[in-house]
Amino acid sequence: MQSKEKNLVSISADHFKLCDYFFTNQTVKANPHYVNEEDDCSKSTLELKVELEIDPENSNIFLAQATVMSEKDIILKDRPDCSYEFYLAAFGRFEFVGIEEELNLRGKSLEYHAGLTCVQILIGAIRERLADLTSRGPWDKISIQTVGINRLHSQVEKALSSTEG
Repeated sequence: MQSKEKNLVSISADHFKLCDYFFTNQTVKANPHYVNEEDDCSKSTLELKVELEIDPENSNIFLAQATVMSEKDIILKDRPDCSYEFYLAAFGRFEFVGIEEELNLRGKSLEYHAGLTCVQILIGAIRERLADLTSRGPWDKISIQTVGINRLHSQVEKALSSTEG
């Protein structure tokens, strides 16, 4: 006789449908004092913030916001090693389209998996938008590198703990 867990399906991005997304903030400032250097601080020092919640009217709808910004409190005229200062935030609505009881959640909540999936999609949208905006500026475009799963994990956990309290 097979155990019930062996029949469970691993959760994946296929279980979440992107309903819509938009940018709540898009700010990019080019630094007129930038000295074209190999080590551009705008490409290496990123801040990430994640906000998550479940739609109060429909528990299958997850609301997520991802914010990516350059180093906090940067003063461009004092930082000739930074080409741009930026702050981009994307908000998305995602619908869970699976059956929770049929999924192997690997000991985590559905909200946790939704958070990881939704935030990864929003960071991809931010990556594309920032590259597009900075490609029209005076300096090289900014391409956000992939965000490590450990960093995403801690941000999603932090966002979930703030919605519980």
